[in-house]
Amino acid sequence: MKNLYLLAILFLLLFFIGALCLQKREEAVIRKPYTVISIDQLKNMLSTSHVSISPASIDLENNQLHVNIPLSFSPNLYRQMADVEHFGMKIDLPQDIYALSTLKEASIPITAQNIRYTDKHFLEVSFIVPLNRTSFTSKEFTNLMQKDLKLHLSFTNAKNKPIASFRDIETEFISKQKAERSNSFRLFKNF
Repeated sequence: MKNLYLLAILFLLLFFIGALCLQKREEAVIRKPYTVISIDQLKNMLSTSHVSISPASIDLENNQLHVNIPLSFSPNLYRQMADVEHFGMKIDLPQDIYALSTLKEASIPITAQNIRYTDKHFLEVSFIVPLNRTSFTSKEFTNLMQKDLKLHLSFTNAKNKPIASFRDIETEFISKQKAERSNSFRLFKNF
């Protein structure tokens, strides 16, 4: 019976020592200073060796162009970006799209609402370009799709100054693919 009491006391003692150690560890983690770096310190990492940009998809919907740019960061850059105090992005539209829009400037600031983090170190930048025309003729829209339109993306610092730029981001129209699919479906139905 004495052995059972001793075992219970030993178990309770070990439990309390473990709880105390866990509390001390949490306090040490909480007291650990959070390192904040500026985006300017990562300027050299914001290059094509650490950032990969896929072609931007453009879709025409409800008199607006919906633009989506998929990006992926290298794992090292992605870890660093978690500690950046502030950074912004800016997209420069090609003249052909800007001329059709209701925007005051060809440069669009990207806010946090426009950035969506997807799987691991991937993110998507999405924004809408309102058009100044209620409808396009199919010839006008086809003409726009056939142009080699390129976007330019810039990372900006807390003072909204560009620190890194990615020029000539290719674009592809999703609306064209939808139209081609519906046309091929109509052709198939006619057979």
